Amino acid sequence: MSENKVKNNPLENIPKKRIIIIGAGAVAVVAAVIVIGVLSSPFGQYKLAVSAYNKQNYASAVKHYQAAGNYKDAPARLVDATNAWNYQLANDAMLTEDYATAVDRYSLIPGYLDSDEKLLNAQCCYHYQQGEILFDSGEYLAAAEEFDQIPDYMDSVSREDACYFAFANESETSGQYVVAAEYYELAKSNEESPERIYACGRALIDIGDYGNAADVLDNTDYDDAKVWGYYASGWENYEAGNYVAAENYFRSCSGIEDADEMRVNSAYLAGMEKFENGDYADARGYFITASGYDDSDDMKIICDLMLAEEEFKEGNLYTAQSAFQELPSDLSYGGVSVEDRLTLLEEYSNYVDICGNWESTSGTISSYRYYTYTSAGWGLDIEGGDHLTIRCVIEDDGSVTIRGNIDYEVFEGYTSIRDDMIYYYASRNYSFTVENADLNEAWSIRSTATLTYTGDSFHLVDFVEDTPYSGTREEYTTDEMFGSLVTRN
Repeated sequence: MSENKVKNNPLENIPKKRIIIIGAGAVAVVAAVIVIGVLSSPFGQYKLAVSAYNKQNYASAVKHYQAAGNYKDAPARLVDATNAWNYQLANDAMLTEDYATAVDRYSLIPGYLDSDEKLLNAQCCYHYQQGEILFDSGEYLAAAEEFDQIPDYMDSVSREDACYFAFANESETSGQYVVAAEYYELAKSNEESPERIYACGRALIDIGDYGNAADVLDNTDYDDAKVWGYYASGWENYEAGNYVAAENYFRSCSGIEDADEMRVNSAYLAGMEKFENGDYADARGYFITASGYDDSDDMKIICDLMLAEEEFKEGNLYTAQSAFQELPSDLSYGGVSVEDRLTLLEEYSNYVDICGNWESTSGTISSYRYYTYTSAGWGLDIEGGDHLTIRCVIEDDGSVTIRGNIDYEVFEGYTSIRDDMIYYYASRNYSFTVENADLNEAWSIRSTATLTYTGDSFHLVDFVEDTPYSGTREEYTTDEMFGSLVTRN
């Protein structure tokens, strides 16, 4: 029975074998779990981080140090690994010319190794690279801004000028001549810039933008730019009605285009403007410049008439008479007639003859003191140098007003000869007016002074009386002849 039983159960031991196999697998699983547990622990992560760092696998080191948390010095090592990782990424970016990434990474680690120096280099490379990219895409001003940030790097200065020149050339082509000239001027290193500025200025003249043309041409010495600048300024002022300035500018560019013709035109209009404002002397000059144009020659003669009338009104009768005599006898304008004025001046010829500047020819100044019983005094001869000016205004009612100016010396204090002739004097210079002047009468020109015409000279007497203290009286007298008519007016 027992043998049969054994035979009937050949697989009786199989379960035990399976149990043994299953048991071995369980041991392996447990071992794996133990290993995984160790590696995932702060201790294990720390070890992995150290290994990765030593192999310069800084990205992995950062990950494991982060997982290690606060284990031992993991936080400090994490900082070092992060710095090394960023430094590595920045260096790799520089090798591939990814300068933007390099700048970002170097910026994260200030003070680490030579990162500060490399950051500056990366920034220069980045701006230069961006400048070239923008230039190639036609964004010239944006490119110039990039090069402008790194003036000391490579050829950035000339590259910036190239950007300005390219933008200027583009602007000139599109007819924006003012903008073009501005940027050609910025492109200083380009030897073609002066010529292009000149071309822009000439183009502005061609389209009649004279104000901007003058400004543009003033910024270059190329060829005859200055002369064309004057021409543009002439037209600018002419169109603005500034004929005096226009005439001056057109004179400065004589010979080009229609400058000479425009100078004459401007001079005539300037003359008319001056004439209307009563500035006859300047008007006369402009009409002479415009001689032959329109009625310039006639206007010049009318100016002569009005200038003669001004002399007449001022009382410079001799000058006025001479001027009227040079004019056509039948000339009249604005109520002024040459014939009438000459007739009137002939009637007042005695006044005409005294108009002018007179000089003293003789005279004395004296000082006297009178006491109760005695007197003392002394005088000095006038050595000349005193002056008298006479102008005679013939009023509408036929009367004459004398307007003059006189200067002479007078005593103001008394000292005796025994006191070494110490004296006090002053120079008097003042204007005076004598209404209804009669040449046969003495004119009071000051409260203490009179002036008398003697027929060929003027006699001045200035007498002052003073009583400085009781029992005395002092007299100061200037007695002078103005007998030399030096200049006529």
